[in-house]
Amino acid sequence: MLKYTIGALAALVIVIVTAFMVLSQFAHTSADAQGGPAPVVTITVDDTTLAPDHLDIARDKIVHLHVDSKVPAFVTAIIDSDRAEQFPIETKLDDRHAIESSVPRPQIQIPGLGIGDALIRFKEAGDYQIEIRQSNHSGVVRTIGVTVR
Repeated sequence: MLKYTIGALAALVIVIVTAFMVLSQFAHTSADAQGGPAPVVTITVDDTTLAPDHLDIARDKIVHLHVDSKVPAFVTAIIDSDRAEQFPIETKLDDRHAIESSVPRPQIQIPGLGIGDALIRFKEAGDYQIEIRQSNHSGVVRTIGVTVR
């Protein structure tokens, strides 16, 4: 009888330890820990305005930058800084290899009346700008301020 009681207690301990291990895996892959989808930041570009005109982003946090162009011309969004990096849009945020192979000076190219997406991360706090250039407005650069805290 004692043998069965000890066996049952051992099995119960194994079940409890396994449950804690499974729950800890879920806790470490939540969106808050950058294991889930990146938060989406949308920029809308039209002929006369950019919306929003300023962004607040956390340092080292990967964000999904979504640029929606309402102009019938080719649009390029550029973050001209070595302290910003870009990842392919299909990157899983818990994929260490993909995160380590980023590209500096992010650039998103959007066809006329189209959308463009990229995963972006700022490595240092500070003030930055996203430059918006349109092919039908030669030499005109509009900017969106970015504060990284």
